[in-house]
Amino acid sequence: MPFILKDKKEIWWPVTIHESVDGGSTEPRECSSLFEILEPEEYDTWKTKPDIDFLCRVVKDLGRDVKFEDGTVVPSSEDNKMRLFKSFGYVRAGYIRAYHEAATGYLEKN
Repeated sequence: MPFILKDKKEIWWPVTIHESVDGGSTEPRECSSLFEILEPEEYDTWKTKPDIDFLCRVVKDLGRDVKFEDGTVVPSSEDNKMRLFKSFGYVRAGYIRAYHEAATGYLEKN
């Protein structure tokens, strides 16, 4: 299959969030979100900004696997993205790791 050069690259990509749990360990939480992969020049301007701002820029849709405590899907909106990314450092770490995997094609090994 040939490589197609596109003006804009958006991709659904799996996100693994390693949630801290009692006892000093973590448990993986899986979801998929839609990311926009930035051109290198734009990425360079965003990498110096706070992680929350960067993630709100590149995550276009939270998908259907991010849920509230009552089990309902968190609608993808700017307010909900901000709320999610402000929640815990391990959430931001999971999304940042997923963005870089999608952008580079390099998958982190566990």
